Amino acid sequence: MAATLDLTTLGAFYRRQLLEDVLPFWFPRAYDEKNGGLYHCFDADGTLVDTDKSVWAQGRMAWMLLTMYNSIEKNPDWLKWAESALNFLTAKCVDPADGRMYFHVEADGTPSASAAMRTANPLPPSPLPPMRKLQEMKNPQKPRATGLTSLRTSASPPARWFPNSPGTVPRRDWEHA
Repeated sequence: MAATLDLTTLGAFYRRQLLEDVLPFWFPRAYDEKNGGLYHCFDADGTLVDTDKSVWAQGRMAWMLLTMYNSIEKNPDWLKWAESALNFLTAKCVDPADGRMYFHVEADGTPSASAAMRTANPLPPSPLPPMRKLQEMKNPQKPRATGLTSLRTSASPPARWFPNSPGTVPRRDWEHA
């Protein structure tokens, strides 16, 4: 007979895994204090193996950190790291020429050659709802815009590949065309 687990037991297991295993592996090592945003390419031992940044990962990690901040604990580090990722997204990950988001950028936010592959939804799940909740908690009388409000709508054209976007860093050997 297979063992059955109730939701309380599963919830406690996943909470423990998140807070005692996953989060300590990623943070604070993922935080880029110099350039802002978050690194996401680490070896199993925690060694940073690539300083490029996936735009999708910025949104994903911001969502996770803000959701934890809003629902588990008001940890100021979680908020600092999430805000760093959101600020990096708005400042470095949107093409000023057409408003669409890059796919991939260098550590400092310079678009890489693979950044030319744009995606219509780089932020699944979106960090906007937990950020709005946080802002409403800080000032319930006047909810503020996150600065990312237009990102969901500005990325409306379908994903396309632009192989030789001007001003991008040359593609590396390990990147696929």
